[in-house]
Amino acid sequence: MTTEFDAAGTARMKTSILNFKENKFREETKDTVEEQEAKFTNIQSETTQTIALNSDIKNLAAVIGLSYENTDTPEEIIAALADELEAQIDESENNPQALSMLMGYYNKLNSLDAKLEKIKHGETKLFSTMDMIAQKNREEFGF
Repeated sequence: MTTEFDAAGTARMKTSILNFKENKFREETKDTVEEQEAKFTNIQSETTQTIALNSDIKNLAAVIGLSYENTDTPEEIIAALADELEAQIDESENNPQALSMLMGYYNKLNSLDAKLEKIKHGETKLFSTMDMIAQKNREEFGF
């Protein structure tokens, strides 16, 4: 009778441990899925922001009269814009009205550059987080 009780108790304990582990895994997976959905929403938002930012950068280039290639990255266009604006500012030293307008463009360019850096930093953080989640999943599933 003692042996049957011990065997039954051990079986119940093993079942309880397995249930506990399964529930814990479900909770972790649920959190991971919710985190991934939130990150996907962030990716969509950042993609929309990036498209709008690229459009703003190209619009500023058009206003200033700078041509660019379709293959140019936003960083390359910003660098070319900065060079062009600096050249135009140097040429406009005697014209306060033109200088004021060019400084406004330069401030807009700095704002666009800051936004681009913020998006790039967010992407780096996002990819780092996704790598950590992937690593955790590999460890959890034994891959």
